[in-house]
Amino acid sequence: MPLIISWLRRFQHRLSMLYLNENNVVALISHKSHHSILLVLFFAVIILPIMAFSAWSSGNIERCIILLAVFGICALVLIYEKQNKQIKHIKEILVITIFSLSVYLLVSGGLENTGALWCYPLSIVLFMFYGARTGLQLNLFIITLATIVFIFNPFDVLTATYSYAEKTRFLFSFFLLNLFTFIITFAEELLVKSLNKTREALQKANITDELTGLGNRKFIKEALQSIDRRYDSNNELVVVMMIDVDKFKEVNDTYGHHVGDLSLIHIGQNIKNKIRKTDLIARWGGEEFLVVLTNTERQKAIEIARIVCKHIENTPCIYNDIKIATTISIGLASFEGENKDIEQVIQHADANLYAAKEAGRNKVVY
Repeated sequence: MPLIISWLRRFQHRLSMLYLNENNVVALISHKSHHSILLVLFFAVIILPIMAFSAWSSGNIERCIILLAVFGICALVLIYEKQNKQIKHIKEILVITIFSLSVYLLVSGGLENTGALWCYPLSIVLFMFYGARTGLQLNLFIITLATIVFIFNPFDVLTATYSYAEKTRFLFSFFLLNLFTFIITFAEELLVKSLNKTREALQKANITDELTGLGNRKFIKEALQSIDRRYDSNNELVVVMMIDVDKFKEVNDTYGHHVGDLSLIHIGQNIKNKIRKTDLIARWGGEEFLVVLTNTERQKAIEIARIVCKHIENTPCIYNDIKIATTISIGLASFEGENKDIEQVIQHADANLYAAKEAGRNKVVY
C-alpha cells in the first residue's frame, strides 16, 4: 500500500507539472489520448478501492470482489506505464474493463440503486479516448443497449428494480451529457486543428523569405548544419553556390524598387527551376542567393552553375512590355579538403563569387 501511495504522489506531481506549464498546452492537447489514459488510471486507482470498501461494508462481497478486480487491472496498467512499457491496445483494455463494470453496476443496481450513475464516467472516457464522432457513436450504442435492458430486460439480466422515473431520467440525462460532451470535444478538435495550422504557418514563415517565397538565411543555415553532419559520416561531395545579381543597383535606379523586387522574384524562381529537386535554394540577402547541391561531383556542379547562369541571361524579366535583362555571377565551394566547416565553405564560395565579378561578371568560378 505505501508503494502505491508513493506512485500516486509522483504521478500527481507529474500531471500537475504537465498541466500547469503553459508551454505544454499545445503538446498536451495534441497528445490528448495518452494523457487521458493517465487521468483515467489515476482516478480509477483512487476511486475503486473506496467503492470496494463501501461494498464490503454493506455486505455485498460479490461487488467488492469485482471492484477490486477492476482496481487490480488498472493498477497493473499504471505500474507498466511507470516502467515505460508499451501495452498493446491499452485503450481497448481499459474501455472494455470500465464498460463491463458499468454494465454490472447498471443491471445490479449497485449501492442503493445508484449503479446506473456510474455510466456517466464511461461516457466521458469514451469521448476522451476516441474523440467526438467515434465517442458519440459508442455512447449512442450504450444508450440503445440501456433502453433495451430497461424496456425488454432480455434473459432477465436486470436484477435491480428501477422505477419508471429513474429509468427515464437516467436515459435523458445520459443523452444530454453525451450531447454537451460531444459539442465540447468537437469544438476542442477544431481548435487543435486551427492551432496546428497556425503553428505550421508560423514555422514556415520563420524559414521563408517574404519577398521571393524561397527559403531564407535561417532555413539554409539549418539545412547546411544537417548536411555538414551527413558529410562527416558519408563524405558525400556537397557544393555551395553563392549567386549575386550583376549590377542590380542599376535595375533599381532605372525602373524603381518595385520592379527590382519583381526581378528578384523572377530570378529566384528561374534558378529554382534549373537546379534539381534534391537541391536547396534560399535568398541569402539583398540580391544574393545561395544554392546547396547535394551529392554532386565537381564537374556536375560547374555544369549546373553554367546552365543557371546562361538561363538567367536568356530569360529577362518582363514588366509592362519592358524586358529587363539581368545576369548573375556564381562562386562555388565544396565540403572537401580543408573546407569542412560551414562558415569556411560559405566564405570560400563568397570569395569565388567576387573572383567571378572581377573576371567580368556573368561568370562561374570554382
